[in-house]
Amino acid sequence: MRIHFGGKEYDFTPPLRLREAIVIKQALGLTIDDFDRGMASTDPVAWQAMAWVVRSRAGEAELDPRTIDFDTDTWWIEAPPQQVGQGEPAANGDRPPVAAAPEGVPSPEPPPSPEPAQQPASSTTPPSEPSTSA
Repeated sequence: MRIHFGGKEYDFTPPLRLREAIVIKQALGLTIDDFDRGMASTDPVAWQAMAWVVRSRAGEAELDPRTIDFDTDTWWIEAPPQQVGQGEPAANGDRPPVAAAPEGVPSPEPPPSPEPAQQPASSTTPPSEPSTSA
């Protein structure tokens, strides 16, 4: 899909990457659901987030999503025509680049590696039989 604003046009290939979603959450307070609903309902904060994503993916470095600004009357989205067979997930090599976290917004850290599960020590003593007292 093509996003047009500020006299320029940008490509956007869904979905948002996790890193992008985290930066949007940290900088603008939008969850992925908030972003999706906001894009459908013309929420200006969602537009600001989308503008950051497409500009960052286009290689415009050092962008802070909180400072993105443009005239709203220049904003429009050009969706590609749907074709039979579309909607299938792209191969990993076809994913769009991930937008980098702007200065002042912490870059998400990868989750820690899980600790190996503790195995109970094996016992050579058979379990005790329940006592039967009469």
